Amino acid sequence: DLAKPESAEDHLRKLAVSTKQFVRTLKEIIWSANPDCDTLENLCAYLCKFAGDFLGPAGIACRFQLPEDLPDLSVAVEQRQQLFLVVKEALHNVVKHAGASEVWLRFASTNNTLSICVEDNGRGFCESATSSDGGNGLVNMRQRVEQLGGRFEIDSRPGNGTKVSLTIDLKSLAKSSS
Repeated sequence: DLAKPESAEDHLRKLAVSTKQFVRTLKEIIWSANPDCDTLENLCAYLCKFAGDFLGPAGIACRFQLPEDLPDLSVAVEQRQQLFLVVKEALHNVVKHAGASEVWLRFASTNNTLSICVEDNGRGFCESATSSDGGNGLVNMRQRVEQLGGRFEIDSRPGNGTKVSLTIDLKSLAKSSS
């Protein structure tokens, strides 16, 4: 395509996007497998960093709310990975579908549970319409949370944004000491 600068530029742009996606995915894999990153505090920090890095290029502001004191807990690799994938899918849905200008990523830890909430100020949707759109994102998110023994909820109405919430017992996240 060097003889056609427009085509070469288009191919280089696509290559750059693919490379960025590959590097991001590789970083996610390395993070999830790194035993030095196994604390609940590290998980929350990583999710915040990922959200900011993911939403920023889309022009979506991200606000964070974290408790001052998270329980000192080592989170198993599989659980970290599943929680990350749920939050990632929720953020992906915001970028792809919501038309939002702001997202709030909130964490709370009370009564031996962890709650994570991803809320946006986008267009919202009618939940019954999502079953006919052919996508599996919301189903996969629910299944991941339920496999962790948690509760998954969506609150969305057209014109009122969307709130995705998950609540998980901290005991089900804890890395076994054996």
